[in-house]
Amino acid sequence: MIVAINLTGFISESHHDTGVNFFRRLALERSGDAFVFISDRQPGTYTNLPPNIQLLLSKPLGKNSLFQKHWYNKTLPALVKKTVANILIHPAGISTASCDIPQIVFANDYYTPALFTTADEKLQAYFRKNRPVIMGRASNVIVRSELEKITLAELYPTATGKIKVIQSSITDGYASTDYFNKEATKEKYTEGKEYFLFNGLMDGNEAALINLLKAFSFLKKRQKTNMQLLFIPGSDSGVAGFAEKLRSYKFRDDVKLIDGLYELEVANLIAAAYAFVYPLQSVSDLTFILRALQSGVPVIATNNALIKEVAGDGALYVDATDFMDIANNLALVFKDEAAREKLEQHCLLIEAKLKASSPLNEFWQLIAAAN
Repeated sequence: MIVAINLTGFISESHHDTGVNFFRRLALERSGDAFVFISDRQPGTYTNLPPNIQLLLSKPLGKNSLFQKHWYNKTLPALVKKTVANILIHPAGISTASCDIPQIVFANDYYTPALFTTADEKLQAYFRKNRPVIMGRASNVIVRSELEKITLAELYPTATGKIKVIQSSITDGYASTDYFNKEATKEKYTEGKEYFLFNGLMDGNEAALINLLKAFSFLKKRQKTNMQLLFIPGSDSGVAGFAEKLRSYKFRDDVKLIDGLYELEVANLIAAAYAFVYPLQSVSDLTFILRALQSGVPVIATNNALIKEVAGDGALYVDATDFMDIANNLALVFKDEAAREKLEQHCLLIEAKLKASSPLNEFWQLIAAAN
């Protein structure tokens, strides 16, 4: 089978790279099938593509809506036709006209605006107007959670059968670890001290991250602890500005911003964390929380229905706008060993469930059925 994947037009760099990784892993698992990546950029991720992936670089000639429309409805179908693909997949949520093969569309944040904070008014207007047409063309529409499926099905009852839940696929490298590996990681990064860890997107989340720093300050003052707080950015965007803010932070010696890590190093740091802290108001990517859960690490996260669906009893839930609420839950995990162990046990159950699932296989079954 030949599978064409339209990576052009991803809403953000982080979503683009996440999509590349998902389909790269799918290609590795399906070595007997061929994949064509159609993309407007060539990031570092592309330098290590398996041999069954062909890369085609193409993008609209300009940002004008007429150029965009021409590319999606004329250029893209022509490119796909030349590849002799059996199916076309759109991770960015936009399908194409004039395409005589099945299309699978991944819904983005603009499909269910009631669940996500979406800032771009032009994209809001575009998807509000074109969502029914896009869904009408698609053989399947992929969402990340049951809550999104329910919300979208209520908006478009006739499309209910098309909407499928495929949870984010996390590599096997994220897993719980033993005492000795945890100690080795702590010795390497925190002089052997325990630490809370944030891993996620910084750009646009400055207020939430400042609230986390305020909460950590309160914990340090009240508990007189040598506990540390680590930040691992999920992309390069927003890192420089946050690093500048840390320069004047009172407890900056106990806070580390660690950038430029290999994925294995990120996995080791997550697995060795005392708890994973994710107090972001806008939650569009559950990957970071799923990594922590798959690593058996207790989570402190925003009180959000999407997060609750995946984290369940493996997390404590906070008001992201209230730094005292975050501080109280940091203190609870820090002081109450029994409460933390209970969270950890729930996380280990979730870890087993996540490892038993196979999102890549589930998605391939949809491809096969659509074809």
